Amino acid sequence: MGGRSRAARLSLGALAALALPAAALAATLNVNSTADELIAGNGQCTLREAIINANGDGDDTAGDCPAGSGADLINVPAGTYETGDLDITSDLTLRGAGAAITALVQGTSGVVVQVLGGNAVVERLRVTGEGSGLRNSGNLIVSDAIVSENGFFGIENYLGDLLLRRSSVINNSSGGLLNIGGRGSINARVEGSTISGNGIGCDVYAPGIHSVCFFCNPDLGGVSVPVEVSNSTIADNQGCSLSAVFWRFNSSIKGTLLDNPDSPGNCLGGGGSLGHNLDSDGSCGFTDPTDLSNVDPLLGSLQGNGGPTPTHALQLGSPAIDAIPAADCTYDHDGDPGTSEVALTKDQRGAMRPREGNGGAPSGCDIGAYEVAPCADGLDNDGDSLVDFDGGATAGLTPLASPDPTCTSALGAAEAPPPPSSGCGVGPELALLLPALLALRRRRRS
Repeated sequence: MGGRSRAARLSLGALAALALPAAALAATLNVNSTADELIAGNGQCTLREAIINANGDGDDTAGDCPAGSGADLINVPAGTYETGDLDITSDLTLRGAGAAITALVQGTSGVVVQVLGGNAVVERLRVTGEGSGLRNSGNLIVSDAIVSENGFFGIENYLGDLLLRRSSVINNSSGGLLNIGGRGSINARVEGSTISGNGIGCDVYAPGIHSVCFFCNPDLGGVSVPVEVSNSTIADNQGCSLSAVFWRFNSSIKGTLLDNPDSPGNCLGGGGSLGHNLDSDGSCGFTDPTDLSNVDPLLGSLQGNGGPTPTHALQLGSPAIDAIPAADCTYDHDGDPGTSEVALTKDQRGAMRPREGNGGAPSGCDIGAYEVAPCADGLDNDGDSLVDFDGGATAGLTPLASPDPTCTSALGAAEAPPPPSSGCGVGPELALLLPALLALRRRRRS
């Protein structure tokens, strides 16, 4: 299960066309009701009505929603939309107000959103249902989204083209991503995302990613890489019969952290390493010299660490911190092996990368979806009831809580909890200021 040449990597150029530029959005439909109804002429533009107009490039709502016309944008404001079995058959973008405040929730066993054709984008919202969250047999981008607590899979990709980026697929019963590939194309890419806590229903599937590829046997003329994963975190998935990740025939993986202690293993099947992965139990069989195997990543629990989606933070001393040299902080942005990779500039949360994370030069990118940033561990390490050290502000994120004003550095001793003491110590932040205070005192005496 070693690496392979880049020339054999990917024929997913079609995914580059999935990102619909603003100029291509021919009509904008603004949903103004959380109701799931089709009552023409009542002045309410429901999500279902907006999708129908966009699919048909017309108006079937007697003016409730604007007429669809080409590659449409549907704005879904904050709220909970109890809906489901929403079928997309044409080019459109479903854009929520944020994954934490816009939710599509289905109480029956169907699929919440199904892409049957066209180029679709689902972004900035949460998808939850009794069945599967998303099912794709067209072209689909899922971006800055949370796909969680679905009764079957978070995402099912059936012979479609899928790009999952900057998203969290978490706590789904059967598994996170079920990918069925076909002859002639690599049909799924996962970039800068978290796949965590899936498989709680103890099903027969791999709980993180279950990928099989019809006709993908190279001896039969198929492609040998049905799924590509980069700069992502696959953690805490619970497999009963299979490892957290099952990929039939070789897949490619780069800059990704795998840590699934509640599964029989991290990997089962062929995963071709493109370097700088961390496999906590060694089951993936990575052979690239830059990979880390049988290594504890010191991974934090799944939680809000700033940004629009939950992530796993890296704890102090994690071997994943700065493990990727800055020159190798790149990713395959368009699925085309004929074009150069581009620089990786942000983590899943939107925080800048690479950043100095372990106090030693040179800086590098961290393995996985999360980039450690100075003053951004989001913890109260010294017990003063303030978040050390700024809750994420220095990472370019909205702070999670009131910052600790004594923060001067998140590296070294400042990042560690204070040592046990029978008395009242000065605390790690104040300790950092002592050398400067002593120097000032000496200067005044002289």
